[in-house]
Amino acid sequence: MIQIDPRVYEILKSTGAEAAFFGLAEKKQTPVGIKGIFNEIGFMPDGFYPQDEFFSPLKQAFSQSSVDDCSGFCEIIRYLYEKARVYYEKHGIPEDFYEDAIPYLAENTVYVWSCLLPALELFQIYGIQFKLCRFDYPDLKLKTSTVCKGQSIIQIHIPKGADISESNLNRAFARAAELFGTNIFTMDSWLLFEEHLRILPEKSRIKKFAERFVIIDSDLTYNYENTKRVFGDVPLSEIGKIQSPTLLQKFYADRISKNLPIGSAVGVFEFEK
Repeated sequence: MIQIDPRVYEILKSTGAEAAFFGLAEKKQTPVGIKGIFNEIGFMPDGFYPQDEFFSPLKQAFSQSSVDDCSGFCEIIRYLYEKARVYYEKHGIPEDFYEDAIPYLAENTVYVWSCLLPALELFQIYGIQFKLCRFDYPDLKLKTSTVCKGQSIIQIHIPKGADISESNLNRAFARAAELFGTNIFTMDSWLLFEEHLRILPEKSRIKKFAERFVIIDSDLTYNYENTKRVFGDVPLSEIGKIQSPTLLQKFYADRISKNLPIGSAVGVFEFEK
């Protein structure tokens, strides 16, 4: 049983945010042309962001109390996730999908993203996160199939510290394909920055992961704050002082020192067992 601060619980109940959250979460569109349980669950192609129904009233209530916004929201998301167990059972979603996300919620503070878990918009298996999305690009020919504009496919998110070894990714993709009813995956991430393929060694897990994808779009930026996933909490002014930097840290430190852009990319791949 999740332990929730009595002050937070009172705010949740007094604002009606719990009922509003699950009420909105049930107003989903049914996917078209996809097999499996999501024909019953549905999803929100434009994203799940309950600003007026959930975030705003809670934020206002927190501001009038002694509860910190971030800790309050995180407690509520963990509480709602426990409540969501009944929906997992109702739709026959495997128990390990539910259990896998509990450690993530215990330490994650990005509550706008993690609220997708109790809303049944986001699922985690073997530490990798997945959600349905619409393919918003022109039709694309893959190895054995064509992904069409507007088609429902699986979006990947790699949480901090996730195991991206080939064996773990393969078992996660296999389970996700089985649950979601499609084997087409996509991702928009810094991990797919095409320069990584040039500088990383063949044994690199990031390189092996990126090589799965057909890159269909890319973006460059000079916003070096996006390198937090590489340098952690080290300030940009201190990255040149890192003891025994990794190859990736050396690469990004060099680009920053030379005022070169860093980037991300959108990729798609067809998973084959």
